[in-house]
Amino acid sequence: MKGLFRKIGYSEHVATLLALVCTEPPRLPVTIDAQAIWVALGERMLPQGACTSPATTNLVCRRLDRRLAGLAKRFGYSYTRYADGLTFSGDGHAGVELLLRGTRSNLKADGFAEHPQKTRIMRSGRRYEVTGDVVNAKTSIAREEARELRAILHNAGKHGLASQNRAAHPNFEAHLRGRVGWVHMLDPEKGKKLRAALDRALQVGNVPQ
Repeated sequence: MKGLFRKIGYSEHVATLLALVCTEPPRLPVTIDAQAIWVALGERMLPQGACTSPATTNLVCRRLDRRLAGLAKRFGYSYTRYADGLTFSGDGHAGVELLLRGTRSNLKADGFAEHPQKTRIMRSGRRYEVTGDVVNAKTSIAREEARELRAILHNAGKHGLASQNRAAHPNFEAHLRGRVGWVHMLDPEKGKKLRAALDRALQVGNVPQ
């Protein structure tokens, strides 16, 4: 990480501090004199799901993004990336094989590996999904996820949120608010109905914190 920050222009000291903020070593809890402490067991690494992950991912992928955007333009496509999800979109299907070949070559050159099970070519007339969301005529969540969320809120409206917290989320209300908020951002009309259902569920009983 320090090398990345040095490469984009930060001084040695600032790059070191930024690298320390973005990484952490694996730790093990140890009790000494009745006091619990966490002992580092190895080298520092990038934690998965950290708040710094999106920014560091964008920095690491700067060159790759430029190359893939140029490659896509050459064949008449648009290129977008969300985290580690790459999407090429366009009206036709000319040059798809060359586009895939060029993408794989650029990924390998930058030290990345393709996930073959997640590589899909979505033709006209099919449901288009990007990062799990439907992006055909308008953006929305997948029908299966919407059905599941409606069922949770419907049952919670009868029996309370705690009855639906099968995965034992520490703050189930916040979890549901996040899911409903995501739907509202993609599809405000559908999100408004889900928010109303969540509000009704909150009136049934207290949510364990």
